[in-house]
Amino acid sequence: MNIRAAVKEDVLDLAYLINLSGEGIPEYLLQDYLAVGETPLSAVARRLAVAEGNFSYINARICYEGDKLLGMSFAYRLPVPYEMETIDQYPSVLLPLVELEAVVPGSWYISAIAVLEHCRGQGAAKKLFNDAEIQGMEKGCDSLSIIVASENIIAHRLCARAGYQEVSSKPVIAYPGCLHGGRWVLMSKLIKPQLALA
Repeated sequence: MNIRAAVKEDVLDLAYLINLSGEGIPEYLLQDYLAVGETPLSAVARRLAVAEGNFSYINARICYEGDKLLGMSFAYRLPVPYEMETIDQYPSVLLPLVELEAVVPGSWYISAIAVLEHCRGQGAAKKLFNDAEIQGMEKGCDSLSIIVASENIIAHRLCARAGYQEVSSKPVIAYPGCLHGGRWVLMSKLIKPQLALA
């Protein structure tokens, strides 16, 4: 089982996995921007293919074994300070997520982590969490963060087992295709940044 940086050719797989991890929000948000004959999932892949911004394949890592895809993670450093002046420009469904991100500025934020349904229970999620921690240390972050739905018991339990603790929460704003209600739960884990060698 290995991990590598994602490349542009991975976007179709990434689109499926990030939509799975994102509780269907990516497809929901892009349904108004479909090209002729395009599905919501292919619109997610098209957006991921852009090599800039947080929602890009450049922030993704792929877990694989041989030629078999197992899962992926998306992670990047949250800005310091975390600017909230433009919060009104976000779709309402994203507002609680943005407000929670603002609680942990400068953390290495795992915006998505997912393992294909038939590949679960093999340790891929644990490997992706460990990889994110290494990335966070290398980037000089002193903490990791992730947001999960309170009703997604499996994901919440997985994060807790990986050492993440609840920090704050906000109500989920329902949307068409919403998989879990309840609250968005911000979870965080302290790490020791890796010091750059002089």
